[in-house]
Amino acid sequence: MEPRVPGLLSQGSAPVTLGSERPDLTLLIVSWNTRSVLSASLESVHRHVRGCRFETVVVDNASADGGVDALDGVFPETLVIRNRNNLGFAAACNIGLRHSSGRHVVLHGPDTILRSDAYSPMVRYLDANPGIGALGCQLRNLDGSLQRSCGNFPTVWRQALRSLHLGALLPAWLIGRSMAEHKGNHRVRLEVDWLIGTGLMVPRRVLELVRGLNEDYFMYAEDMDLCYAIRRAGYRVVYSPETSLVHLGNHTGALGFGNYRARAVETAYLKFIERHLAPATARKVKAIIGAGALMDMLTHGLLLGLTGLQRHRDVLAVAGQRIDALLNSRNRPLPTSHQPLTADGAAG
Repeated sequence: MEPRVPGLLSQGSAPVTLGSERPDLTLLIVSWNTRSVLSASLESVHRHVRGCRFETVVVDNASADGGVDALDGVFPETLVIRNRNNLGFAAACNIGLRHSSGRHVVLHGPDTILRSDAYSPMVRYLDANPGIGALGCQLRNLDGSLQRSCGNFPTVWRQALRSLHLGALLPAWLIGRSMAEHKGNHRVRLEVDWLIGTGLMVPRRVLELVRGLNEDYFMYAEDMDLCYAIRRAGYRVVYSPETSLVHLGNHTGALGFGNYRARAVETAYLKFIERHLAPATARKVKAIIGAGALMDMLTHGLLLGLTGLQRHRDVLAVAGQRIDALLNSRNRPLPTSHQPLTADGAAG
C-alpha cells in the first residue's frame, strides 16, 4: 500500500507560469496525420492544466496533413520536432524525451481531451509517493462511458478468461480479482501490472533508469512493455480514477492500419508474450488465443448466416486477423535491446 496522502483532487489549482524554472511536467505528444484532433487536444491542455509548470513537446512522424504546421502561431511555446520518416510511437517518444526536461513525463495522445486539470494532481501524487514508477488515470469515451485503462500481464488463466469468454460463465467478483481491466475495478485506486499509454505519467528518473520506451515495438504494446520494465526495476504501477481524460479513440491506429488494426495489435501483443513469458507458457497462451479466434469464427459465422448483422462480420474480421498474426509470428526476428535514453540523434 502506498503512503496515505491527500486525495489527488484535494489541492488548489492556481495557474502557474513556466518562466525559467525546470518544468514539473513534460506533455509528450506523438503525431501522425492527426490534424483533425491535435489542435483541440493542445487547446484543452492550455485551458485546464494550471496547477503545475509544464512544457509541451510534439514529435511528428512525417505527417502529410500539415497538422503540426497548423500549430505555428497558435501554440508558439510548443516544441515541434519533425521526423523525416515515420519511426513509430516508441522511437518518437524517446526522441521527445531527449529534447525535454520535465521532472515527470506524461504520454499525452493527440486524440485526448482534458475537461479538467487531470495532470497537476497526478504530479503531486507522484511527488508524494516516490515508490510509484508509473501512474495512470481514468479514460472515458466522449459520451462519458469508461474505457479500459489498465490490465494484468498475460498468464494461461487470464488469457483463457479473455479469449474463451469465460466471463460469461463465472461470477463478476472472480473475474475482477483475476483481471485488473475488469470495469468494476476502474472506479477504485489499485496497483496493476500495466497502464494504457494515453495519460501514462512516469517520473523522468524512472524513464532514464529503464532507458525509455522499447523501440522494438513500432506501435501497440509498448506501454505494456514499459510498465513491465518499471516493475522489474522495483517500482509500482498504479491506476487512479480520481482524475480522468476523454480519449476519442485510436485515431492514429485507425489511420495507419485501417481494417487491419486488430492484426497490428495482436502482432505487438505476441511480441510481448514471446519476449517476457517462459517458452512453455508462451506456447500455451498462443494456443488459447488461437482457440478463441477459431471459436469466434465458428460462432459468429453461424450468427452472420442467420442474421446478416454487421457486428458478426466485424468479429469475424478481427478473428481472422488474430489467426493471421499467430501464423506469421514465427517469421518475425527476435527482439533486440533498445538504445539508451541518453543517446543523441533526433531527426529534425
